[in-house]
Amino acid sequence: MSSLIWPFLLLLFLSLQTSWFLLFPGLGGAPDFLLLFLVFFAMMQGSNKGLGCGLVLGLVQDVLVLPTFGFHLLSRGLVGYLVGQTKERISKEHVYSYVLLVVLVSIFVKLAYFVVLLVLAGGQIMQLGHFPGGFLIYVAQNAALAFPLWWLLSWLHLWVERHNN
Repeated sequence: MSSLIWPFLLLLFLSLQTSWFLLFPGLGGAPDFLLLFLVFFAMMQGSNKGLGCGLVLGLVQDVLVLPTFGFHLLSRGLVGYLVGQTKERISKEHVYSYVLLVVLVSIFVKLAYFVVLLVLAGGQIMQLGHFPGGFLIYVAQNAALAFPLWWLLSWLHLWVERHNN
């Protein structure tokens, strides 16, 4: 029963992510709650489970964002695998490790998305003039939300481990 908390939490995060503009219309961008969850999950579970989670979350996001179908699947799968590789190499007890990974992953994902958009725009960078501001807002929002989400996810992770043993 306690393992059902993760799918429920993912549905909540997906709802928050898709309704962010309605809740906070003037902020100019939405944080990537699913990416924040993926970074935490891969840190705790390792590369195989991180890859699986990333592929599932990426497929869900690709279904919702059709113009770039496949981008989220590949990027989230790669993020889940690579962050999962750090499982034994970083301290999972400190929020700063998580925040650093969130910032690095957010930068990677946004830059990769910029390259995809640049290819789709036929190399015409003028059509992507809104990108720098959106990039900074995206990374800043993810970094700011990483702190409270780490506390919540860490507490839930410990709670699930205690109830599964």
